[in-house]
Amino acid sequence: MKTLKSMVSIALLVSGMGLFSSNAFAQQWVLGTSPAGEEIKVFIKKTPPLEYPRRAVRMGVEGFVQLGFDINDQGRALNIVVEDAQPKRMFDKAATKLIKGIRFESPEEQGEPVSVTAVSMKIAFVL
Repeated sequence: MKTLKSMVSIALLVSGMGLFSSNAFAQQWVLGTSPAGEEIKVFIKKTPPLEYPRRAVRMGVEGFVQLGFDINDQGRALNIVVEDAQPKRMFDKAATKLIKGIRFESPEEQGEPVSVTAVSMKIAFVL
C-alpha cells in the first residue's frame, strides 16, 4: 500500500517564481523587504516534508494557502498569517507547519544579519 507521502504531489508557488514539485524541490529563495526598505532575496537551506491533511485526502480535496510572514535574523519564519486559502481552513495548519519548519539562510544587509518582512509564499496542495 502506498504511503500518504508517496500518494501526494505538493507544489509551491513563491513570489511569482513558478510551480515546483516537492519531490524535486527547486525553490531556492523567497523575496522580502529589508530594514532599509529594499527588496532582498532570502535563500532556503532546509525544507521539511509537507503533510497533506488526511481529511483532505479522504475527501479528494485539492487547494492552496497563501501565507505572509517575516524572517528573523536567524533564518526562522515568524508572524505567519494566512492571506488567502481555497478551500478555507482545510490546509491552513499543514501550510503553517511547513513554513515554521523551513530554515532560511540568515538574511544579511551590508554583511550584518537582519530580519526581513513582507515575505509571501503560496503552497498548492495537489493530489
